[in-house]
Parts: sequence; structure tokens; C-alpha cells
Amino acid sequence: MQQMLDNIMGGSYDSKSYGGQPRMLTTALCQYLRETKHPPAEDLSSCKPTRLELKWRTRNNSNDCGIFAMRHMEYFKGETSKNWNCGLRKESPDQVYDLNHLRLKYSAKILLSDLNTNKEFVLDEVRQFKALDLASRKEHMKDAFKRINTRVTYRILII
Repeated sequence: MQQMLDNIMGGSYDSKSYGGQPRMLTTALCQYLRETKHPPAEDLSSCKPTRLELKWRTRNNSNDCGIFAMRHMEYFKGETSKNWNCGLRKESPDQVYDLNHLRLKYSAKILLSDLNTNKEFVLDEVRQFKALDLASRKEHMKDAFKRINTRVTYRILII
């Protein structure tokens, strides 16, 4: 059985929001499995995807799909939606807190990974920031939030 994980409520796996993507993904995976002579290739090609009804799906959050996807990859092991829990709460301010916490966790893991060719640069920046007095740190953080807000606003205006 193919199971789709999506944090957005509504629709079904073959709705306009997915187009033919589930079928294209299945076709590509089956082609790879056939080429590598993996036994389940034929079984998988005849499966119809089903979308899991997750308790933490959202109506109003289409911005955090990447965070949801990473959390799902971290915890999903093929369970049914009734038996599966990745630790996310229902859509609420508590869920926003959870997602912000995960965003920080995943960002830190990526930035500090040995695979990050800029890891030492990041660590140097952290050391310099930690060496500042508290007032300077607060000023840097305020400036950073202004720059982030400007970039986000500018990006929204472009789109």
C-alpha cells in the first residue's frame, strides 16, 4: 500500500492539488526498482496511493510543509494513521510552538552537519556572537529580525 503524508486538510490523493504527481512518483520509483531488480517493483506499480488522515493536519498553514515533511520522514515507519504519532499537536498555537522548535532543530542540524562545507564559518559566527556583551547581542538580533522581515516582505511582493 502506498501512503501519502500531507499536512494540508481537504481533498483526496488525486485532487487537483496533487495533479498526476503521485502516479509520476510511483512510476519513477517502480522504474528504478525494476532496473535494480528489486522484487516489490511490480507489486508497487499496481498500488493506489491513499492519503493518511493525520490528527495534526492544518487548514491555515501552507508555509510549513517542509517542516511537516521532515518530521514525517523522521518518524514514519508504515503505521496506519490511527496508530501513528510523530509528536505534533492539532492545529493550534501549541502546534505553532512545536513547528518553530522543529525549525530551529532542523536548521541547527543542517548548519552544524559535517557535510556542510560552511560549517566552520557558521561556528566562527557563533563564537563571535557569544563573545559579545548582552546589549550588543540584543542589537544584532534586532537587526537580524529586521533583515529577515525585509527579505520576507520583498519576496512576497515579488511573487
